[in-house]
Amino acid sequence: MISVLHASCPELEAQLPARNGGALSGLEDAVTAEDTAYADLKIATTDKRRALTSRAALRLLLAHRSGMEPLQAADLMIDRQCPLCGSPHGPPRSQAASLSSSRSENAALAGVARTGLRLGVDIERIPDRLFPGFDHYALHPVEAGALDVVPPSSRSTPPAASTDPGTRIRDRIDRWVLKEAVLKAAGLGLDHAPHDLLLGEPRTLTPWKDGTVTHDLSWHPVVEAASARVHGLWACLIPGPAGHAAAVAASVPTEIHQVNIEQVLSPKA
Repeated sequence: MISVLHASCPELEAQLPARNGGALSGLEDAVTAEDTAYADLKIATTDKRRALTSRAALRLLLAHRSGMEPLQAADLMIDRQCPLCGSPHGPPRSQAASLSSSRSENAALAGVARTGLRLGVDIERIPDRLFPGFDHYALHPVEAGALDVVPPSSRSTPPAASTDPGTRIRDRIDRWVLKEAVLKAAGLGLDHAPHDLLLGEPRTLTPWKDGTVTHDLSWHPVVEAASARVHGLWACLIPGPAGHAAAVAASVPTEIHQVNIEQVLSPKA
């Protein structure tokens, strides 16, 4: 099972003291000094808060998944050492679980799974327009034409030409988050060109659980990739906050549970 948590900076900051009687008075109480130092490298105040939100959300979700109190989130051992330069901005690693996180503007997405499961998550705000050359950079040649003709088969819409600009953008951002999640799970990130990665049509269904709501998620297999580290991975779109696309990738398709902020902040006793 994979656990995911959506969080926004304003929502998480507002809920921290309310849910813990002030014991966690702010984002800084849920992270380490290293996390705070990393956020302080950001120039804009909004960027600092977003960085802290992403790291706090991941720590709180890991504490929840581990049966620990929210107050123990800052004590968890999460290694973020970059394998290339040694700075604390690398992908999160823990001996207790597989981890992944992503942020886009005010939205953060955290993912936690069992140790040994390769895991990647990604969230992106859906823009009004795509940057010039997006298709060449992000889409495999097989995908580029297909996205203009047939909507992704994971949607329950009838086949038709994707002429609406909003639909064309959404289809492409959906494909982008799927690929970003896969490349994170592979441990490569954008060092692997997205246009050299091809995902197949969805073939496997697993449950998505959000409280009492359950429905099926469709997983896309990796069909083609430049690196062998990408082969064997799968990815699926998951429900995200309004105006955003979100995806999870893993080495094995499995059920995904959405955890809310109230759950990760509530005391266990």
